[in-house]
Amino acid sequence: MRALAGYILGGRMQAIAVTSLFGFLSLVIPPAAYLFSGVPVALVTLRIGPVAGIQVMLGSLLVLVLGLLLLGVQPLLAISLVLGIWLPVVFCATSLRRSESQAVMLLCAAAVVAGYVAMLRITVADVDEWWRQQLEPVLEQMLTNRPDLSAGQLMEGLLPFVNGMIAAGLVFSLVVTVMLARWAQALLYNPGGFGAEFRALLLPRWLVVATVGALAGAILLDNRLAGWLKDMVFIAMTLFLFQGLALCHLQVKVRGWAVHWLWLMYALLLLLPQFILFVASMGFADAWLRHGHTVGPVDDDDNDNNRQE
Repeated sequence: MRALAGYILGGRMQAIAVTSLFGFLSLVIPPAAYLFSGVPVALVTLRIGPVAGIQVMLGSLLVLVLGLLLLGVQPLLAISLVLGIWLPVVFCATSLRRSESQAVMLLCAAAVVAGYVAMLRITVADVDEWWRQQLEPVLEQMLTNRPDLSAGQLMEGLLPFVNGMIAAGLVFSLVVTVMLARWAQALLYNPGGFGAEFRALLLPRWLVVATVGALAGAILLDNRLAGWLKDMVFIAMTLFLFQGLALCHLQVKVRGWAVHWLWLMYALLLLLPQFILFVASMGFADAWLRHGHTVGPVDDDDNDNNRQE
């Protein structure tokens, strides 16, 4: 990763080449689109600035459009990368570069996705039915060998939560993309800096209050606003998941525990989906309780990721 990050930061053309290549790969493997094509743009933005990130984005867009035209594919796919990945990544990476606060970056990522979700709910009359049309054919194809399971029955249980889960997935992908770029930047210029910055993550108290309010509104109301508030709860709990992870890393560092405890935590997150909610709940409580209280020394490292231009 260090060698690839160094190559990307070696010049604009190198960054455009890597971003374009990963952009093509992300069109082939959509689930990895953020990680493939977003990290190079975020890395350039973090290290050099938003103008450089936009230049790389536009250069890669030109390469992708020309490549797709030569292949006889609609170039609008490239525009989807710009609007769905590269612009949000530049925005969030810029917020992290200027604030040197991962909490600020998380809030910016949440704001971007909240805006996208609001646009969808405004433009689509029935979001649940729209997701049914999008996902039911996919589920039917996946369940061809399972006659005992009905795609329609599965969709009935999932539909009220699909939009929120998609929103949570977008926030998670956007945050992880910028964090990976920050980690790669720290490998080159500030070893240990990423860990110190992540352990210092602390979301504001007002987010706890806003999340409780959104949950109450989603339960009590019965209109389009209630659906949007429910989506906001999913987005907020994704932020609290990162807060919970930061808390676990902080406790391991302060108490001098072995790193194996962290590996156990991540294994449980992969194996037990319920554990995700547990860690997010820890982050929710931490965001409310820790303000004004000292947890302990985190690190003596200075964060100089942005100081060596």
